Amino acid sequence: MSNTYKYFGKGTNYVILSDGNIARLLKPTKIHRQTYYNFTVEGKYKRFNQQDLVKLLDSDKEKYMNEKQS
Repeated sequence: MSNTYKYFGKGTNYVILSDGNIARLLKPTKIHRQTYYNFTVEGKYKRFNQQDLVKLLDSDKEKYMNEKQS
């Protein structure tokens, strides 16, 4: 997993990750003063609350790091 990136160019939503992959920044959606991100997971459209998404990604990062160490 990469924690470093640089912008691909001015006026784009793309970034180049430190491992050479290119990613697109997610566009937030505000609903009732809550921030959500929409994207496709396993072929299904999903909407995640920002706080829940951060928790989910943090737990996945911990699992990844534990698997990498074993």
